[in-house]
Amino acid sequence: MSSDSEIHQLETTSVTLFDKYGGVKLVVKLVRDFQAEILQRPHLAHYFQGLDLARITEHSILYLSFALGKPAKVYMTREMHDLHLKFHIKGLHFDEISDVLKDTLLADGVSKADVEIVMTHIDQVRELIVCE
Repeated sequence: MSSDSEIHQLETTSVTLFDKYGGVKLVVKLVRDFQAEILQRPHLAHYFQGLDLARITEHSILYLSFALGKPAKVYMTREMHDLHLKFHIKGLHFDEISDVLKDTLLADGVSKADVEIVMTHIDQVRELIVCE
């Protein structure tokens, strides 16, 4: 039989960053803030020209939720690569977009330590997205 402290420890270790920061409400705000900043930068905004921004927003919400620990969708490496290949995204632009996301997370109240966790997820897909 488990003690109360063991049960409490199990409960707290199962809390994701997604849950910690308010779930869908915060993720939607983060994505909107992030996209607004990206779209103000012409050299980054061109990647989104002619695309369905509602679909991009939905995709961004799902991926950021995943990066925050919500396992709603498994992102296959081939799928991630194929979706981004046609855009010929440069490493410099990927890095700038990552920096915008990092700044957005910090501005919207995510702790530095937790931002680093999220950015680790982002860094893991760099080679799938960048086409140099």
